[in-house]
Formats: sequence, structure tokens, C-alpha cells
Amino acid sequence: MGILDVGKELLNKAKVVVFDDDIDIDMIDFEKVCEEDEEGNISPISPSKRRIIYTISDKDISRLLDIDERRETFSEQNFFAKILDGFSIQENLKDVGEKLFLKDLKDRLTMYPAISSELAEKHFKFPPNHPKQNLLYGMCDIIPDLYVPISTFHDYFMQMKHTSFIELCASLGAKEIYLEYAEIENKSYNIDSSANIPSALGMLGLNLSLDESTSNKMNGKLAFKFSEKNKEIKDYQSEWIDTEPTWKSMKKMRIENHAESYRAEFNYSEDYGVNSKVAANCTALGINIGGSFKAIKETKLKYNVLFW
Repeated sequence: MGILDVGKELLNKAKVVVFDDDIDIDMIDFEKVCEEDEEGNISPISPSKRRIIYTISDKDISRLLDIDERRETFSEQNFFAKILDGFSIQENLKDVGEKLFLKDLKDRLTMYPAISSELAEKHFKFPPNHPKQNLLYGMCDIIPDLYVPISTFHDYFMQMKHTSFIELCASLGAKEIYLEYAEIENKSYNIDSSANIPSALGMLGLNLSLDESTSNKMNGKLAFKFSEKNKEIKDYQSEWIDTEPTWKSMKKMRIENHAESYRAEFNYSEDYGVNSKVAANCTALGINIGGSFKAIKETKLKYNVLFW
């Protein structure tokens, strides 16, 4: 049994579809993330095709694209493999050549487009100290050019969206913001001034130690408080506002109708294709996702915003 036959056998057992050369499929190269026009200008492709990317070195990309070298090395008909499910490879092969062949598949062929870390840094945005080589990143469609490691994806974007809500309220002249209700992973919490706040909300920066002595008649728990210097209404454009009808309505009622208070919701329930299955598949393939995966915690919060 030749190297190609061994590879096909194990790949088929692993629920991987093998394609011959004459079938047109995308290779995992940077052209799946960026494209070049007739004048040689490179720009990112449609966000829907690059929600998750894998950053690798220019050297590794050259290896992936060197089809002739791969043909010569393995002396077999070249083929591409597109992975449909994560799998683990049992290294019970007979010789070193076959081990190297399958290790190359295991390490390099993924269901996600790859891009050199240099090009990624040039065309996209990342948290400080990123991008790093050989790491999987994800983005959400709301901010399509910002990528964060898969492991902390949901914590990062949930905090970003919540911060955007508080900044929106502040721009509209907020005086006090009360948390009245929370729902986390289908568990409900009706919140008053003496209630304990779910620990899962700790990362959102709720200032729940504020002095509530002047507002003890309000429902809910005081979470944010602004001084009289915040009276002025300022222009603020939130990337998330189209995802939350109550935010749009609050902004309109405050600016056009001078609302003195408004109840608005915060929701984080869309996983943007970044979920436990993705993390498990990548772990099985030995792909670095940046640490232990933190799954989405579906969250709904209801606030009462008072304005100056």
C-alpha cells in the first residue's frame, strides 16, 4: 500500500473528503483571505468567507503552495483534502515517509483560510501583541476587520458590545443606569437594590458599589452614575446599534423627544460561528486557539437609563 493509499484510507475513516486535481476547490493560502486586482492591489475578501482565519509564517505558506515539490516528494498523484470534521490521526504507520505525510495533513490542512501573520497585521486589526504565528483568530460580522483569538472570542466581544452600550447612554446625557433584570444561560434574575449580581456579569465592569442613598426608590440596582457635567448630548456612533432595536429607539427618543428615562436591553446570544465544536475540532488537529476555550454565555440584560 503506497503513501497515497494509506493517506486516503485514514482520511476517509476520519470523515474527510478527498478531491483529485481536476476538482476546483480553494487551497488554504492567503488568497482565501485577500485577493489581488488587475493592478496588483491586495484587499480582504468578503467577511463571510473569512470569519475564522489561521495565521502562519510566509515560509509555511510557501511550503503549502509548492505543489510541484509535494508531487516530487511523494511521487504520487497530488490531491487536496478538505476537512469536514475534526479528527485525530493514529500514528501506527509503517515508515517515516508515511508519518511525515500524515503529519503534514494533520498540522496544515484545516477548514479555515490561512494568511501570513505579516499580511494579517497589514490588513486587519488585532488586540495588543497580536497577531501571532500559528494561531486561530475569529471576527464577528459587526466589526469585520477585527480579529481576536478563538479562546477569548466571546468574552472580548461581549465586553466590547456592553461598553458600547454604556458609551451610547453617556453620549445621550445619562445620569444613572440601573440594572433591573438579567438572564444568563436561560436562568433569570430579577434584580433590586439589595440583590446579589450574578458573578458571570463581573467582567462587564458594573460599578455596583455606588452610593444609592439618593435613588433608593428606583427599581433595580445602580450600575453606572454620571455627574452633572454629562448633561450635554454628544454624537456617538455604535457599531452594534443595528443589533438592538431598543438602543435605536432610546437614541431617537432622547434626541428628538427629550426623554428623561428609557428602558433598554443588552443581548449577547449570537456565536458568530465560534463555538465549542470549532474549538474541539481545532484541538483534535493540534491547532492553537490561544488557550482554553470559553464558550458563549447567552446573556440578556434590562436597564433603566435616567438622563439629566
